[in-house]
Amino acid sequence: MRQVCYRMNERIVGLSSSSQPYTEKTMVDVVEESARTRPYRGMLLYGGGKIIYNDFIRISDAFCAGLIALGVRPGDHVAVLLPNSPQMILAIHAIWKAGAVVMPIDIMCAEEGLVQAVNGTFVSVIIVSSHCYDMVKRVQPGTGIRVVIVTNCEEFLPFPNKIVSRHAGKENNGFKLVLKTGDLWFKHLLSTYKDAKRPLINIRPSRPAVTFFSVSGMSYAGYIRISHQDLMNVALQMRAWLGPVLDEWEDRFLLSAHLSGVFGFLNAMGTAMVNHSTCVLIPDTYGFTEVLKSIRKCNIAVVMDDAEFFRAIMNHSLVRSGRIRLKGLKAGIVSSAGLTIEEKTYFEGLTGGHLLECYAVA
Repeated sequence: MRQVCYRMNERIVGLSSSSQPYTEKTMVDVVEESARTRPYRGMLLYGGGKIIYNDFIRISDAFCAGLIALGVRPGDHVAVLLPNSPQMILAIHAIWKAGAVVMPIDIMCAEEGLVQAVNGTFVSVIIVSSHCYDMVKRVQPGTGIRVVIVTNCEEFLPFPNKIVSRHAGKENNGFKLVLKTGDLWFKHLLSTYKDAKRPLINIRPSRPAVTFFSVSGMSYAGYIRISHQDLMNVALQMRAWLGPVLDEWEDRFLLSAHLSGVFGFLNAMGTAMVNHSTCVLIPDTYGFTEVLKSIRKCNIAVVMDDAEFFRAIMNHSLVRSGRIRLKGLKAGIVSSAGLTIEEKTYFEGLTGGHLLECYAVA
């Protein structure tokens, strides 16, 4: 496994614990413990809707049963071609519960990259956003994909927002998507296996949890495989670093960094889950103005994303004019180099929080 190192801003030393926590738990264990402790606590917020821990466990168990019925076995790779959404996180946990390995793929991936990604890991089942369905079907004959599971951004929106989304006419160019024989809707699997319980599959911490398909510039650089134990240790270390400024259970994380990448998956989602934090997801049909409004409305405490995301926050007209204030943010974690000292100082003045660097180095 390629080693991933992190470079932290010097100021984090004054905030963080020097100890590095290790555990034999998996992220599935963490979420199930959260559900037992506070079953009705919100785990995910999305487009005005909420999924509580109890429901998350029930839905991910049902989807896991569906995957197993489709032939997914421990050690198999299941590809996920989705934007940041409840379906993405539900699919990740269902795949883990089946003993399989998650392979998140960027929704902007070209056809050539998609073929290389799924063929290199012998993927037979893929979960896709509806607007990627046609692309997947075009490449399917040259791959080992047997089944395509399809979802769209509306499925977990509350009813009024579904109407707004449909009115926008962006999904599938306004046409109802008709699936090919053998393919399935995400919600169909949930309905079919709604009473299923989690299978008795032991998830060993040393086993692979996720395989990332790495892209370097315009070329495809290979695979990065991370175990359940490594995933937990990265999240716990980040939680230890940020511990003095975080409130367990209370602080909300914005999951804007792509979960198809190492930083979004390990650092953003992983840290939120070990902190028992509600994760706020922004529908991909929303513009950046709505992202800013959600940061304020949802009382976001932590944002993790790249330098351009933070620059977009600082330069937005609503922020510059003072019409949107961001004083609730406690920490911003930057996944890439690029922000100047002046920009960091300005952001910290806007929010009153800390802006820290955490990015991969060779």
